[in-house]
Amino acid sequence: MNCRTTSKGQGIRDPLRSHSNKLGYVTYPIDEGLAVVYSELSDSNFTGIGISVGAGMTNVTVAYMATPIVSFSIARGGDWIDEQVATATGMAKERITSIKETDFALGSEYEIGSVQGAIAVYYDALLTYVLQHLKRKLSETAPPDAEFQVAIAGGSTRARGFMEMFEKRLKETNLPIRISSVKKNRIVSPSGTDSRDPIYAIARGCLIAALSKEASLAPRPSPPPNPTSQNSQLKSQSQSESLTRAEPD
Repeated sequence: MNCRTTSKGQGIRDPLRSHSNKLGYVTYPIDEGLAVVYSELSDSNFTGIGISVGAGMTNVTVAYMATPIVSFSIARGGDWIDEQVATATGMAKERITSIKETDFALGSEYEIGSVQGAIAVYYDALLTYVLQHLKRKLSETAPPDAEFQVAIAGGSTRARGFMEMFEKRLKETNLPIRISSVKKNRIVSPSGTDSRDPIYAIARGCLIAALSKEASLAPRPSPPPNPTSQNSQLKSQSQSESLTRAEPD
């Protein structure tokens, strides 16, 4: 799954970009995982693992200095959890979603067979599946010898206790790279209106990527003239003219 960054100037090559074309912009698709890296890992020089857990998909990118090393998507997210719990309990999916968002916390003790207990089981299953897939992908590459910070975003990460469960499963997975830390989600407003809320990380990352791209495409100003060089050139020219005038006819 891709989000798109925009930069002004060049032409558009597919119908999805027609609106940007009318505005004079060109779009550059980037993975959601990389957008998380741009959004959250500037203090690590854009080196780390960006994970976006959305409703329909989970997107993961391992980047080194903003360059993707591993990138993949899995068709499982918050909706998958709701569907699995609905199937297991016989309850309507909409009701499951409501309970998950208002009356649930990972790490809490729930009765066996309860809806909350089933939600916790499938959250755990999702995280384990994503991390094992990441481990396999990394084993197929030769990542640089560096420390990687992890940043997580997306609406499905807002469940209470999510980060604690993620860190536990991450440690158990034993990835073949060095993990420096896991960047904590910052949720200031329960209504999700704070710009630093992880639900907005993708949009924020696309903006940062677009600004970076635009800066890289901007023409560089010419260096100012060197006064010393100019004076030497004028002096040489003056001497040449004097010699020319001094020659006999």
